[in-house]
Amino acid sequence: MKFMMVLLSLNLLLVGLSRCKEDLLENPVSLTDSQENELVAAELSQNSGGAMAEVSVLAQVTREDFYSKNAAIDTSIAVRWVQLSLGMSFFRANGNEIPIFVPEFTDSMVVRAHLSGDTSFVGSNTTTTVNLNRRSQSFISDILTAVHVLNGAGSDSSTYTLTGNDDAQNYTFRRRSTYSLNALTLPETSVNHIPTGGSISGVAGGTFETLGISQSYSIPYEVFFDGSTTVTVEINGGARSFTLNLLTGAISG
Repeated sequence: MKFMMVLLSLNLLLVGLSRCKEDLLENPVSLTDSQENELVAAELSQNSGGAMAEVSVLAQVTREDFYSKNAAIDTSIAVRWVQLSLGMSFFRANGNEIPIFVPEFTDSMVVRAHLSGDTSFVGSNTTTTVNLNRRSQSFISDILTAVHVLNGAGSDSSTYTLTGNDDAQNYTFRRRSTYSLNALTLPETSVNHIPTGGSISGVAGGTFETLGISQSYSIPYEVFFDGSTTVTVEINGGARSFTLNLLTGAISG
């Protein structure tokens, strides 16, 4: 239901963009602040398959009980509608690689992640179809201590298609986004897997197409963590900001 709310927000923000092709040629669409906020929220929130869906799993791969439920080195797991394929390498404190996760010896890990999945939502005016496609490589250090540190980088080439009652309501968003995970601190005992420090920065970008006309968008953003599920997202270097629930994708402010 929470993810449906995120998709409904995307659906509603696009209703106001419906214009004839001739008008679009003469006056290209400019995304409003609220529309940009929705696009960034989808890049970040857990329920939309954003960066927090990835961080949540990465916070768990450093725990012994993860390996009692999943494969040891290469594994695929499902979180709601999102499928995660993981490839992992394990290292001792001296930098030597070891073949499996050993709680007493594993001090750092390299994790290669691929997030994928398909879902759809029928709204009042359009049907939204999501094809998720995110890839990243991360380095988790200090695993032998009480607080682990996560650094990484990734890209998002997901596609959102909105189909309406007429051509003017048909939109396709093709993401070409990049992001980095910057010194995220993850306490070993955390329940909700929200970082207590560090940041995620990136550019929510790509193209959106309607009536055969394609336009590009690029939205730089950064969010800092303090352990709360609600954070402030800064847009364009702090020129403006909004408040985001990292789990549900709900926006305020």
